[in-house]
Amino acid sequence: MKKVLTLLAVALCITVTHAQNAQQKDPYHKTFIQNNQRLPNQQLQASFRDSKAWEDFRALHGNWWVEFKEETGTPHRSFGKPIATTGTTPAERALNFINNELNVFGTQSAELVLIKNITTAKYHYVTYKQQYNGLDILWSEATVRLNMNNQVAMFGLDIYKNITINTVPAISTEGIKSFAAADFAIAVNSVDVVAIPQILPIPGASGLEYKLVYEATVHTTNGNGIPGMYYSLVDANTGFVYYRSNKVHECGSYLMTANIQVDSDITDNPLVVPVSRGLPYLRIEIDGDFYYTDENGFLSLNSITTPTPATIDLRGLYARVSQGTGATNIESIDITVFPGDNLIAFDDESGAVPSEVSAYYWQNIVHDHMKSYFPSFTDLDIDQLIRVERNDGTCNAFYDGTSTNFYEAGGGCPATGLFNDVVMHEYGHGINYDLYLGLGDPLGMGNGAMQEGYADLWGMTITNEPWIAKGFFTDEDSYIRQYNIGPKIYPQDLIGEVHADGEIIAGAWWDVNINLGGDLISMTNLWMDTHFGTVDGPSGDEGSIFTDVLIEALIADDDNGDLTDGTPNYEAITTAFCLHGISLIGQVSIDHEGIFTYVEPDLPFQIEIVVDIDYPSYVNDLQLFYRLNNEPTWQSVALNEIDEDIYQAEIPAQEIGTIVSYYTEISDVNGCGNIVSPFEASFDDPNLPYFAFIGYYLHESQDFDNTFGSWEVDPFSDDDATTGIWDVNTPVASIDDFGYMVQTGDDHTIGDGNLCAFTGNAGESDPPGTNDVDGGKTTIRTPFFNMTVYENPMIVYWRKFSNDSPSSANPGNDVWQVYISDNGGDTWVPIERTYTADNSWRRNAIRIEDYVNLTSEVGLMFIAQDSVIITDPSGFNGGSLVEAAIDDLEIWDTKESYFSIESAEKNHLVIYPNPSTGIVNVNNLGIDSPFIVEVTDQLGKLIYSGLLDSQNLNFDLRKFGAGVYYLKFSSKMDTHNSKVIIF
Repeated sequence: MKKVLTLLAVALCITVTHAQNAQQKDPYHKTFIQNNQRLPNQQLQASFRDSKAWEDFRALHGNWWVEFKEETGTPHRSFGKPIATTGTTPAERALNFINNELNVFGTQSAELVLIKNITTAKYHYVTYKQQYNGLDILWSEATVRLNMNNQVAMFGLDIYKNITINTVPAISTEGIKSFAAADFAIAVNSVDVVAIPQILPIPGASGLEYKLVYEATVHTTNGNGIPGMYYSLVDANTGFVYYRSNKVHECGSYLMTANIQVDSDITDNPLVVPVSRGLPYLRIEIDGDFYYTDENGFLSLNSITTPTPATIDLRGLYARVSQGTGATNIESIDITVFPGDNLIAFDDESGAVPSEVSAYYWQNIVHDHMKSYFPSFTDLDIDQLIRVERNDGTCNAFYDGTSTNFYEAGGGCPATGLFNDVVMHEYGHGINYDLYLGLGDPLGMGNGAMQEGYADLWGMTITNEPWIAKGFFTDEDSYIRQYNIGPKIYPQDLIGEVHADGEIIAGAWWDVNINLGGDLISMTNLWMDTHFGTVDGPSGDEGSIFTDVLIEALIADDDNGDLTDGTPNYEAITTAFCLHGISLIGQVSIDHEGIFTYVEPDLPFQIEIVVDIDYPSYVNDLQLFYRLNNEPTWQSVALNEIDEDIYQAEIPAQEIGTIVSYYTEISDVNGCGNIVSPFEASFDDPNLPYFAFIGYYLHESQDFDNTFGSWEVDPFSDDDATTGIWDVNTPVASIDDFGYMVQTGDDHTIGDGNLCAFTGNAGESDPPGTNDVDGGKTTIRTPFFNMTVYENPMIVYWRKFSNDSPSSANPGNDVWQVYISDNGGDTWVPIERTYTADNSWRRNAIRIEDYVNLTSEVGLMFIAQDSVIITDPSGFNGGSLVEAAIDDLEIWDTKESYFSIESAEKNHLVIYPNPSTGIVNVNNLGIDSPFIVEVTDQLGKLIYSGLLDSQNLNFDLRKFGAGVYYLKFSSKMDTHNSKVIIF
């Protein structure tokens, strides 16, 4: 007779829900990325797209979508019309493409080592890491996606060049242990150090720096008894800890703190009725041999003909359960197996508590779920330990790298091992780490937000429920996390706490499921396929990481190896990610500088922009936002295409003396991401907008090339900057290794001259931080001007401010300030105070009476400042590269007859009208006769020269056409220079 043994056991199917979440950041977490909410710098991205390297690539291969890694200037992710390759294997083809097609980005000199070569039904995934003198460069990557025709459909290039570093460590691995553990206020149990150092690129005080670091793992125990396993990067020469991330992932302690109050009707037991299920893969010992049940808890043994003793432990092929904090308190029963059917209720026979059998069951379920997609992955085919009913804490669960751990009931929570999705979440952390390692990611999934979001998804793709741990706080409406409420959005909801940040990416995937009509299997198939891309990165780089996930989702959805013609579920995917602020709109360039011609009062006027859109399918509408003078409210008008790539908006008629500020915005087709020009002009701390001046005439400017009044540096003798002091001279450009211009090398004035005010020069070959503003502030003050002679004057100035070099520490940390005074400097009124830089010359315009009175002593003061932050975790104490420049200070007014800036100081020369249609009058020249007059165009070409003796002149410049012209009057004793504009 056939002998059958059927093992059935009770497992609790738990749905357990929403108290207030109070996320607490890990106090020992460290990252060298200071701004985790950063968005791509549109201006910098545009400059990279305009570079010769990328233009040459586009000339060969057409328009490819691209987002550059701003620290390196290389294409971080790019896709487009597939490109043919040469070679015999995918790895060889990928390397040939990298070396031949991307050599302009420095790939040929890079040491690339193959770390991934995986083929799926749709793509070959090939990835190389970069080394320097045989040492790995952390988070470096050259990755290629080849379609089944061996064409490149996508690539990414995060590589580094011009590396200079001593690779001999000064500290031994034993010495590193003390540095790695030095600043913990909790128990440190042990420290492990990898013997071979690596190289960490890090933003530094003078640009991108390369640090020789050891990888260390610090094993800790906190006050709640929860272990820690902190992956750390420690400087091999100084012992400084640049990076630290806990690889032990808690489920909910960050939610349950003493100050949380949950008010609700409390039930005695929020759990649903248990369901009888078989225990899969359970071990049965008979006569010293081990047998295992199948996935349904069924085992058939043909050799049993008489009653036979057997032992059953709560352990199997993929799980073993111990009650408490140890590893050996495993439930076990001795039974007799009879020929025929044997029905055994393990929990009843053994006295196992519900959390033991439940945790065992669900760990096996999620293991099988993973194996159904990755059958060749075997690293987790082990009986990984589960600890339940731990009595050293409450309301939590965690994964410590080798086991999952769940607390007993208490603190207002049921036993955490009773929640199926919590069990699968914790085991999901192990899947995340080990699967990524198995797929070629040398660090595993190290990003905390990805870890938490994807751990949630391992359970959600089984339960098909949009939450984790319903009823966790015994209130039926409480959850640890919930995904069917308002979405978490990047960047505003990214707070630097891994559980909360993970809700952004997990929520995006859940909304893909919703957009697919609740087709969980299709969503899960897409999500699983994206694992082959092993998207990852350091903490703080979530914006780039989330975009990479979106690209991988489209690759997974693609059905023909060409992303440029869309994918079957493109709309469902992109709209879901858009709900969470993740978009592909970035590849748009806007060409517009502002309006510089006279604008007639009381008439509508048009503003035109040129827009270069490589992928119009990502773009929705174009709008122009404008406001009048200092009004707080922005109004919008549509930008309509009037010709190929040319868009126009009409501004309603405005009265004379109005300053119209405006910026343009192009939104994602799904209504999320947008491109704003000028860059960041719509932010809470906005960049300067564009301007149009209604009924204004330019009177004169101090451009430092031709006119230069009594400017003063450190006017109050209270500046404390140690370097980067204001100067007036020819600026020398400072540029980092990847093309970011920290200090300008050109003034703003059109013409041959190259003089302006700027914050310190360094030598042409010096690093960009050699003479930037350091240690405090540096101030420059304009002359004081007589404004009583004007009707409605405004002051215009051009400034360039840099504090956000992507290769520097703490980009965007330092402030730029401008003040105005009407009493010779006794009191000052703020005009600008901003941390938002713009790597270009920007124009600001202020109506003087919006700030101060019209007096004979009106002046401006400009301050560039390096802020010192003593406790900064990067170790650079502020560390931004700060540079500034001023040029072309102008006075405009609504009347045509005026005194120039020089005459405002000296009460003579009058030139009018300016701007002019061609006839320019000069009155009250005020210099000795005879004198020489010279007129040059904006290129410095002499177009008129003569010897004159009249104090009142007129010049007809109409025959020379519209443009900027310079008048120079010279006698033996005096010289005057003035600029006029002909339109």
